[in-house]
Amino acid sequence: MTKQDFLGKLEMALKNIPAQERQDILYDYEEHFISGVANGKSESEIATALGNPEAIAKEILADYHVTQAVENISITTIVRAVLATVSLGFLNLVFILGPLIGVVGVLVACYVVAIVLILIPALLPLRAGFPSGLGAILSWLFTSMMTVGTGTLLGLGMLLVTRWAGKVFIKYLQFNVQIIRGK
Repeated sequence: MTKQDFLGKLEMALKNIPAQERQDILYDYEEHFISGVANGKSESEIATALGNPEAIAKEILADYHVTQAVENISITTIVRAVLATVSLGFLNLVFILGPLIGVVGVLVACYVVAIVLILIPALLPLRAGFPSGLGAILSWLFTSMMTVGTGTLLGLGMLLVTRWAGKVFIKYLQFNVQIIRGK
């Protein structure tokens, strides 16, 4: 593979990152070729030593998306980081998606519980009828306030837990990328 073939494939595989970063990466790899040729190696030998440009691009993309997720934590950046990291290999499918599905499942379940606790006081009288008598009304009123309060606190707490889980998962993705790179 020639220098132009290698750099062309690498550039095509890196089309989803900003142009300036892509040019910096291509410049670094071009320097590898210049240095190798100066040491008496052929372009083919240098390209073989560097490895597959698509695999290199996958690692660079994973690192880029994980860095983006660290700088700007949102569902979109985390999903991009997860997909880029999973694309590095089959084992990542197990080690990334498995924990992600488990954590997301627990978070969704807790949000559902919070929503149910908030809505149940309004829906219960529709099903069982409105209570009659002062004692029953007061009991229903205070129970309703307790469940709405518990649901609200759980929902607010889950917002904090979700942010924390996102940060921890991003660190897990960084750790996974470092293991793949052999650091």
